[in-house]
Amino acid sequence: MELTRFLRMQGFIVFDFAKEYGTALAKLAQWLGEGKLKRQETIIKGGVAASDEAFKQLFQGGNIGKYSAQRDALCCPETPDTANP
Repeated sequence: MELTRFLRMQGFIVFDFAKEYGTALAKLAQWLGEGKLKRQETIIKGGVAASDEAFKQLFQGGNIGKYSAQRDALCCPETPDTANP
């Protein structure tokens, strides 16, 4: 018995559609606002102290969607324009 495997990759080149970026961005923002698109993200809390573990998780598949770190006050104090009055 002979088994054969096939692989097919198909996609598109984003830069081929550069003229349509504005329209696409507006439409995506609209869909996100209407709840037609769901955003998933992983936010790492703990600032710089958690960066080692966060970096490991990045390569182990520990994140979902956008991966970002929440700053901590010791590392990145608020600037006057972002501070609460």
